[in-house]
Amino acid sequence: MGARRLTIPACQVDLTLRGIVLGAVITVVFTAANHSMGLKTGRTFSSSIRTALISMGAFRQMGGASILKNSIVQTQASAGTLCNVVLALSGLMLIGHWHGFPFWQISAVCALGGLPGLTFSIPLRRALVPGSDLP
Repeated sequence: MGARRLTIPACQVDLTLRGIVLGAVITVVFTAANHSMGLKTGRTFSSSIRTALISMGAFRQMGGASILKNSIVQTQASAGTLCNVVLALSGLMLIGHWHGFPFWQISAVCALGGLPGLTFSIPLRRALVPGSDLP
C-alpha cells in the first residue's frame, strides 16, 4: 500500500506523513539545541541548510527523495528555530527581571508580530520564485 500524497499545484509541495513526521522530529531536536545554545552562549544558529541535508539523506535512505518533500521538512525546521522570543523570555526569567507569565498577552504579541511576515512572504514568493527567469 503506497503513501497517500496531497500535491498542491499552486504551492508546489508534496505533503506526506513521512515528511511531516521527519520535519517534526528535526524541528524538536534543532529547536531544543538552538534554545540551549542561545541561553549558554547568547548566539543562535539557523537550521535551514542542516535540515535540508539531513532530510535529503533520510529520504534517500527511505526511498523516494524529492525536493518537494524536502521543502516541507525544511520549512518546518526553519519555523521551529524562530524561538528567539522564547529565548528572550527565558533569559529575562533567569536574570530575575521578569517574574510573571501573561500567556495570552505574549501569544497576542507573537501572533501580531508574525502576521506581517506571513502576509508579505506569500505574495513575494509568488512574484519572485515561480515568476522569475531563473533556470
